[in-house]
Amino acid sequence: MLHSNFRRVMAILLCLLMMSSALIACAKDSGQPSATTPAAVTTAVPDETEPAETKLTSSVTPIDMGNNELSIITRAPYAYMYPYHEILAEETTGDLLNDAIRKRNMIIEDRYNCTLVVHATDKDDIVNMVNQEVLSNNGEFDIIVSSVKHNVTWAQQQYLVEMHEYDDIVQFEQPWWMGHIMDATSLSGKNFFCPSDVNIAAFHAIGITYFNKKVAEENKIENLYDLVREGKWTFDKMNTLCTDIYSDLNGSQSIDAEDAFGMALNSYSWQPLFYGGGGLMIVKNADDVPELVSTKESTINYLEKLVNFANASGYVFNANHYGYGGTQLAEKFRDGQSLFYIEASYSLPNLRNMEVDFGVLPMPKASEAQEDYISSIHIDHSSAMSVPVSNFDFELTASLLEDMAFYSYHNIRPVFIEQMIKTRDSRDADSGEMFDYIYEHVVLDLALVFSNKIGIDGDVRDCFNNGGQIASTMAMNFNVYSKLLERSVKAMLEGS
Repeated sequence: MLHSNFRRVMAILLCLLMMSSALIACAKDSGQPSATTPAAVTTAVPDETEPAETKLTSSVTPIDMGNNELSIITRAPYAYMYPYHEILAEETTGDLLNDAIRKRNMIIEDRYNCTLVVHATDKDDIVNMVNQEVLSNNGEFDIIVSSVKHNVTWAQQQYLVEMHEYDDIVQFEQPWWMGHIMDATSLSGKNFFCPSDVNIAAFHAIGITYFNKKVAEENKIENLYDLVREGKWTFDKMNTLCTDIYSDLNGSQSIDAEDAFGMALNSYSWQPLFYGGGGLMIVKNADDVPELVSTKESTINYLEKLVNFANASGYVFNANHYGYGGTQLAEKFRDGQSLFYIEASYSLPNLRNMEVDFGVLPMPKASEAQEDYISSIHIDHSSAMSVPVSNFDFELTASLLEDMAFYSYHNIRPVFIEQMIKTRDSRDADSGEMFDYIYEHVVLDLALVFSNKIGIDGDVRDCFNNGGQIASTMAMNFNVYSKLLERSVKAMLEGS
């Protein structure tokens, strides 16, 4: 009763105080801001309404690790293709990405009462280090973060845990896991690696189309962004726009590397062009078993069109014809010597110092009838998560995988995609919008996943470089490809 009377008195006093404050405010309001208004008004957000991501909590119940180590092995950054750490952030530095990773890591360490130890290893050494870890069975590494190509190699050696062992805890259907890539790379319902929002390299290694705005304006080219929005950005349209763009810049009266072209590309470009057109070399049947379709008529017809384009004289600069590397090709585009340039999104930092504005587009569709714009991931320079079979703590590992993906989704993805890719590295809001198209439908063909065993990628690159007969190449090697595919699948599911 005493407490009730006290509350009643306090409520009356609070009401009187609020009424008096309102009367004073009305008396002072003369239609002009008070001289003290800036000091009295604040835009700071109260604690109870802080940004949602700082309040979000994973559904996983963390396990107390007793201040033990969580050990993750990953690749150290290399060149421009893989320029960022995905796990390592030892201190807050003011760098957007580093500090987002640091925040994620500190959340994990706090929730699990552990110390995160990151083994950032040279990309050429990580395969052997994981091999030695599994063979010695000493449990040194809890989680692996490396390329799709590396993960496939380990899976074929039976060195990785099947990821659906963790289904009771890991929510693979949630947006912080790249479920579409897991679906594309599953075999008989099994997955041995999984990309998530931890794997920023997967967002940074997607094939896109760059265009030089100055060259487009000088040639009175229509609004390319609108073409995309209207569903009219197709390969044939791109080819047509390229054909009239050639300039003998050095006056040599012959086509050479110093001239300006409609398109700049290299042997890798067949991948984003082909998959952008909706193609696949390997599909899966109702039992989730891969089947080779590299000789399918529609596949061959589109590949022939791409090979002819890559070897078109006068308006396409094929880097491999001139011995150009990736950085040199980027420089050619940066210097205004091509209208279009096809490369993965990891080339964006190479263009930061480009004086002329450039734009970004998704890969063109095969035709306007194609429903969606489609993107593809580079298997070497992207990444995915996996677990070595030497790690037997299933419940703890599953919890850590889920939490790392969850807190990356809420803390790292917005920074990397919205602030870095779409804002810092893009020149306009339109390009930022184009990344929504680019990220909406992403594929990963098993023909590339198994490229360590099946030579489809190398054979298509050869044709792309020298104008070879793609139809006869695919037909001649079909039986070999099929047998290698069968062996690759068997190695992952049953062991070699």
